[in-house]
Amino acid sequence: MARAIEEATGIESRETVLGYTQRGGNPSPFDRNLATRLGGYASELIANREFGRMVCMRGEQVDSIPLMDTAGRLKLVTPDHDLIKQGKRMGISFGGK
Repeated sequence: MARAIEEATGIESRETVLGYTQRGGNPSPFDRNLATRLGGYASELIANREFGRMVCMRGEQVDSIPLMDTAGRLKLVTPDHDLIKQGKRMGISFGGK
C-alpha cells in the first residue's frame, strides 16, 4: 500500500511497526524467531485449509486452537506476575497509579 502511494505521489514513505515503537525499540532476536515460528505455523494451517484457528504457544511448542474457544475470553495478567514485576523494576510504566 505504501509503495503504491509512493509511486503515485512521488512522496517517500516508510513503514513503522507501531507495536515496537510503543514498546520502545526494535524487535529482539527472540521476537524475530517467535514471529517466524508463529507465521510459519499459520502458513501451514492455511496450506492445509485449516481455517478458523488461532496460532498459539503451549509451553515451548507452537500449536493452534479453534477461534471459537477464544471468543469472549480474557486472559488477564495479575499485578504480581513476574513479567510485570520485572517491567516495573526496569522503569516501564503500565499506566494507572
